[in-house]
Amino acid sequence: MEIIFIFFGCIFIVIIYTIAVQVTQSKEINTIENEHLKPILENLYNNPKIASQHKEFLFKLKKIDAKLDKFKESKLVYSPSENILGLLIKHLDKYPTDTLAHERFMSIVERSNQISEPGFKLLIQHLERNYDDPSANERFAQCINNSQILTIVIFEPILKYLDKYPTEPRVHTVFIQGINKIILAGNNLSQIAYTKALEILEKNPDNITAKKFVLDVGRWHFGKLRSGKVTIYDEQAIQNDIAVRSS
Repeated sequence: MEIIFIFFGCIFIVIIYTIAVQVTQSKEINTIENEHLKPILENLYNNPKIASQHKEFLFKLKKIDAKLDKFKESKLVYSPSENILGLLIKHLDKYPTDTLAHERFMSIVERSNQISEPGFKLLIQHLERNYDDPSANERFAQCINNSQILTIVIFEPILKYLDKYPTEPRVHTVFIQGINKIILAGNNLSQIAYTKALEILEKNPDNITAKKFVLDVGRWHFGKLRSGKVTIYDEQAIQNDIAVRSS
């Protein structure tokens, strides 16, 4: 019994040490963001055409690269701070055609392997304001792709986004990308998504995009019920639902 206690005690110590190390590492990167990146972004918001500041921003990102390389053995999860994401998004809201601002956003996100839930909420709000801008959807897709996991907290915001633009293909793409990354998305959640897709089709029975959306969400929903495997009977059930809603 004493040996067991010692064993689990050692594991506990290792876990605590690992967490402490990663917290320290995250603080070092946050310092770079606050002391080097934030002042540049604030200046660019007021003076967006200063190309030298943009180049300096990209150069300062190398400091983050160095830290990530240094800490790669500890498997540090890097997520841009809500403050930095907020400044990037604020700029793009004001200057939606600023290609350098888009480059700055993509440059910092491509270094991340997780976007925080507050960060995703900011992104969804940005999408709602700029849903017809392909680059805004590209930014969201990049954040989805670079995140290891999403939690169910993100489901309600993307559902509201879908409610606002129920037949827009770009919104459908964002919705599918989001729900496919949500962990612990149980049957209840997938049923809500599938029901919403069917409701959209029922209100727009001749819309080809809405039919495809039902098919995509339906496969995700039934896949959840079948541990990822959609059967031919599930496919038939989806087609029957499409036929009923579009008749």
